[in-house]
Amino acid sequence: MSRAFDVVLWGCTGFTGGLVAEYFASSAPSHIKWALAGRTLSKLENVRSKISKINPACADVQLIQANITDEDSLKAMASQTKVILSTAGPFMICGTPIVKACVENGTNYCDITGETPWIRQLIDRFHDDAVAKKIHIVPACGFDSIPFDIGAYMVAKEAESQGGAKWIKGFAQMKGKPSGGTLHTMLNLMEKVPSSQLGDPHMLDPFEHRQDKIQPKAKDQSLPKYDKALKTWTAPFVMSGVNTRVVRRSSLLYQDANQAYGPDFCYAETEVKKSFLAALVHTIGLGFFLIFSFFRMGRYFLKLVMPSPGSGPSRKERDNSWFKVRFLGETVQGNHLLGTVAGGDPGYTETAKMVSNAAICLVDTEDLPLPGGVLTSASSMGDKLVSRLQDAGMTLKVEPFSP
Repeated sequence: MSRAFDVVLWGCTGFTGGLVAEYFASSAPSHIKWALAGRTLSKLENVRSKISKINPACADVQLIQANITDEDSLKAMASQTKVILSTAGPFMICGTPIVKACVENGTNYCDITGETPWIRQLIDRFHDDAVAKKIHIVPACGFDSIPFDIGAYMVAKEAESQGGAKWIKGFAQMKGKPSGGTLHTMLNLMEKVPSSQLGDPHMLDPFEHRQDKIQPKAKDQSLPKYDKALKTWTAPFVMSGVNTRVVRRSSLLYQDANQAYGPDFCYAETEVKKSFLAALVHTIGLGFFLIFSFFRMGRYFLKLVMPSPGSGPSRKERDNSWFKVRFLGETVQGNHLLGTVAGGDPGYTETAKMVSNAAICLVDTEDLPLPGGVLTSASSMGDKLVSRLQDAGMTLKVEPFSP
């Protein structure tokens, strides 16, 4: 595929998009040809001016003006590049025209959405065409859900020599602030999507697996619980409703490609807490947030006190933030493995790093695990993404473990 650009950054005038542009300016391989794209040329010029202070060569980065209401402009943008990286949400509102342009023009795509109902729409509408054209459409390439999807993938790969993985569970720990855009996106989902759909464990399953039985170990946690293996208290994890669906899709896509994670494989997630009291307080707080989110007046109140979309923490706050996810798994032979994915600020700094490296992986899809479709980070990029993130300074490893 010969095109003017390898990667086009769409949404780079927003907070997270700006961090992606900074990451490309400082860390993208020199052979990668990339451009900035958005609706307002003056804002794009401001971004280019800012990143030129990081890397003077960025003064020559090209700008592409396009609008989601103008199909011709999106076609012109998509036809010039091998990959579009999008950070412009809420994706349920403004993401579909970009993906449509990518599929129609044979362009790979990745983004940072955590909106599983929208991902389901992409699967239903574009998966078959993307498979036929060998295009990789890969949503959820930020903190939703690369650490969890890739972490489970690594443990499952390590378990192959022992008959595969019976089950894997993710244990998340983090320090960091959620973005205004993320919180407002969550409220938008609560408003527009029925709770029964949001709670559907089969949300992202390939069609032929939508009726599969969900094992008890894979059900979403709703109360504080003590984990004897890791000797820690845990609580429901707000992101598990996204990540577990993404990991399940990865495992089923590999299963359908005769590369199953393991017989009757299942995956679950939880959040680590220091004590029972901390787990209880977290559970109650999360419950109140969800209750408020289901009602119009509750959402109105939450919007008054939440950060506004497009806002984010200072560099100092980001520098003091971190995350660590451990993945406990049992092999078919009865042995245990412990995987770790860890890094800095999860919602911004590492999200920019993860989605940027995902886009770079998609520049050349010849050596990727699956040929195309609406995929996940693990099923699309696999070991290639693991290596890139390790080289970028994140911790990704798997070790034997004795509970």
